[in-house]
Amino acid sequence: MRTRNLESSLIAIAVIVGVNFAAFLVAAASAGSIANTTSSFEIRDGGLSGPAVEDQGEWWRVITSGFLHVSWEHFFSNMIALFFLGLLLGNALGAARFVIIYLGSLLAGSGFVLLFSPDSVTVGASGAVFGLAGAGLVVAWRQRRIFYFVLVAAWAITNLVFTVSTPGISVAGHIGGFLGGGLLGLLFSGPQGTRSAPSSASISRGSS
Repeated sequence: MRTRNLESSLIAIAVIVGVNFAAFLVAAASAGSIANTTSSFEIRDGGLSGPAVEDQGEWWRVITSGFLHVSWEHFFSNMIALFFLGLLLGNALGAARFVIIYLGSLLAGSGFVLLFSPDSVTVGASGAVFGLAGAGLVVAWRQRRIFYFVLVAAWAITNLVFTVSTPGISVAGHIGGFLGGGLLGLLFSGPQGTRSAPSSASISRGSS
């Protein structure tokens, strides 16, 4: 069963990475650069912007922003974190719950951006990735997976410090995704001490 969890989680991760990669290639082609895609039509029309969502009714941005990236470094850092955190979480909960947590965290991150920093254009998968970390901490604690807990905590602390200390990073998107993922992890992780059954204008980087 654990092998099946790993295999299905790898498939789910590959699909998510593939969608992100395709979106990045289109944005890079549109901008004419893999180092800076902020001029692409994708970010212009798909990035998360409070006025565009609330005043013009462009609600698709809540989702599409989570699959866009401003540079190859931005893309690869998020995808590497997605791979490792997603594999850990998918192994613990199953691929279906992993995907639900990922998408739920994406929405939570977008919601926090609209509430707390609506005037910046925000893109990136890292709100959803932070949600995987939030869920991972809850799941590891409740299921007493100490090594898993320490790994995820180290990643979360390092990246939260980076988030609040680096200009241009979406603090709201990261915190919203982290909290949303934590709540979903609490929902899916089962009673403490048990292991749940597996289930079949400026551009801010890092929101979902």
